[in-house]
Amino acid sequence: MEDDFFTNGLIERYEEMLESNQMNYFDSEDFCEIITYYLDVNNIEMAKKAIKYATDQHPADSSIKLKVLEFYIQIKKFNIAEVLMEELKQMHLDHPDYNICLAKYHSQKKQHHKSIAYYKIALKNSDEENYILNCIGTEYYQFLNEPENALYYFKKAFEVDLEDDFSFFSTVQCYNDLGEHLNALMFLDQCIEKEPYWEDAWFQKGLQLICLERYKEAFSAFEYAWIVNEDSVSNYIQMAYCLDKIGEYTKALELYYQALELDPNSASTYLKIGKCYLAEEKYTSAIRALQKSIQLDPQMDQTWDTLAVIYSELEDWLEAIHHQNQAIELDAENISYYKKLAYYSIEAGFLEEAAEIYSKIIKEEPKRYSNWLTLIELFISLGDFGKAIDLILGAQRKFEEPELNYFLANCYFKTRKTSLGKETLQKAVAFKPQILKEMLVYFPLLKKHLE
Repeated sequence: MEDDFFTNGLIERYEEMLESNQMNYFDSEDFCEIITYYLDVNNIEMAKKAIKYATDQHPADSSIKLKVLEFYIQIKKFNIAEVLMEELKQMHLDHPDYNICLAKYHSQKKQHHKSIAYYKIALKNSDEENYILNCIGTEYYQFLNEPENALYYFKKAFEVDLEDDFSFFSTVQCYNDLGEHLNALMFLDQCIEKEPYWEDAWFQKGLQLICLERYKEAFSAFEYAWIVNEDSVSNYIQMAYCLDKIGEYTKALELYYQALELDPNSASTYLKIGKCYLAEEKYTSAIRALQKSIQLDPQMDQTWDTLAVIYSELEDWLEAIHHQNQAIELDAENISYYKKLAYYSIEAGFLEEAAEIYSKIIKEEPKRYSNWLTLIELFISLGDFGKAIDLILGAQRKFEEPELNYFLANCYFKTRKTSLGKETLQKAVAFKPQILKEMLVYFPLLKKHLE
């Protein structure tokens, strides 16, 4: 925090100099801080300008040259960077900043194992242990997709600096990716033991307990986070969510409304309130909350989807279809939305529309047998036995389901292909006689063709 204070003061002095068009003196260490600041916030133009002033005032300074090297690596001017690397090699071979530059160079070139190797060399002589350990963790996590190795280095970085939010959250994220929620809890309990009033640690503990479906314990963790910070909307939301999951809807609603007092324009909170009322079957209140959510943010597909569910509960199928279509417009990749729309269409008597929807669903989920069966049944209900036959034959190439032969036999009889029907029915009975009784109820026409 103290370093941040001095850096901000230095940047203010430097930028005041630029605004006044005066040339003030900064020592090389100050210029390194200034250049680093602009590189960290990716303000390339300001970094470039700072480099010009720095090299004008300190043309032979090696630390400035290292910053110039870092600049060209960051903007991916590798030809210039390579010349500088060679120039600085003899003088700075063991210098940690030089090896950090080499690590960044190889990372930019997607040579991440080489990058890690140079970071490890830099680590031996550097007083920036936390920074370098985080860089190694990032290489493993972000570029090599090795969260287990990343976890080791992020934890090491956190041990060096217990106030480092980046290594803390990165450690928790690695545990999440590895599915090691119990280990994450152990880590978080250690953090809480060292700092009992650390809101983030309590909050993350609650999230881990939610992953383990230990909602009462999660509620307690979020409650501790709330004690530390009563003005955090997230604490109210997560406490309410835990109560929601254990069926304490009235208490959950109280907390959601308290969250609204802190953030009255939260569409997602109104959505959660609507879902709570839906669970209590208080449909009028649910619709009111969800409509408010839409007013605040009409782009939330889940709100439209939840409204469609409510109208389906009320058997208002046209409204359900309308709202489900709105949800699909906002998230056209969500297959479950199409299945709901098909169901509402069937209930509304729009079988042709439902068949069209399921034709799309099969293209997206060709390996799910239930999709094929639903469309077969729709074609049969529509009396389109030719399409049903084609679909059944296609399904039989993918699935070994005995009931398909019964469906196929019925369709053959319906289209007066009696010999094919009898042959298929015999095959069906031989293959799965146990479901014959059920199929006769479903397709009475089969009974007259049994020998």
